[in-house]
Amino acid sequence: MLQISPQMVQALLVTVGLIALDTLLGWLKAIVNGGWDWHKVGRFLETSVLPYVGGLLALAILALLQPNTIAVFYASAAAADVKLVADIVSKISGFGVPVVQKTEGTDKEK
Repeated sequence: MLQISPQMVQALLVTVGLIALDTLLGWLKAIVNGGWDWHKVGRFLETSVLPYVGGLLALAILALLQPNTIAVFYASAAAADVKLVADIVSKISGFGVPVVQKTEGTDKEK
């Protein structure tokens, strides 16, 4: 029987949680901006959500069957997480919430 490590489960849960948060924020943004369309929800899930989840699950299964590929799973999960966090920050800042504070005088212009 295949044994799933707690670290793999945690990596999957973090990524799925970020996907859910990003999706909910995207839907909220569409509602606030008046662009919400129920007909687009299925297509969005099919093209934007399921590829992340399905791809990561496929890599997790591969890592379970071929333990020498586990680094690929973790690298992919980390890359997806970084992209999702950037998307979440962008969406939150789109609501007028100051997410990143710029400090004046730290960048030198050439």
